Amino acid sequence: MALKAAQHPVPNYLIALANTQPSVAITEMAFAMPCFWVGEMKLGAIDGVVNTEAGWIEGREVTKVSFDPYQLKPEQLQNMAKEIECSNKVYAANDLKPAASFFSPESSYRKAHASDQKRQMIAFPPIPNLTPMQATKFNAWIKISKQKALNWLSPNQIMAIKESMP
Repeated sequence: MALKAAQHPVPNYLIALANTQPSVAITEMAFAMPCFWVGEMKLGAIDGVVNTEAGWIEGREVTKVSFDPYQLKPEQLQNMAKEIECSNKVYAANDLKPAASFFSPESSYRKAHASDQKRQMIAFPPIPNLTPMQATKFNAWIKISKQKALNWLSPNQIMAIKESMP
């Protein structure tokens, strides 16, 4: 808030840190598609998305997306997912209306194995103190734009992986 008040740019890694605070209202939707790795990458790049997770609903591969509804409306996310071909079927939490089907994260959603999460990052060693949003954004951008991916890391995190960067 101090940087914004002083009209200075806010580094992405600080934005990601702010999204770990419990005061941030987060909403979830899940998008079925042929490959949840692609979903994590493409949906994770959307502004307003704070986390993605590979999983299953009704035997379908899905990417569960957590997003800030003040920055990205559910209808906007659904439309964007359709544009990038990541929405064969859309599931929303019970309190959302735009999706074709509803899911309860406790009952019908099953998280994919840890080895299926953030698959674009597999070539990198663990990044220290990585927030879920940083992991989502780094995973989304690392195969497309190394610089956009690195913009989500703090200087210390960049130093920790610099030697392993292709």
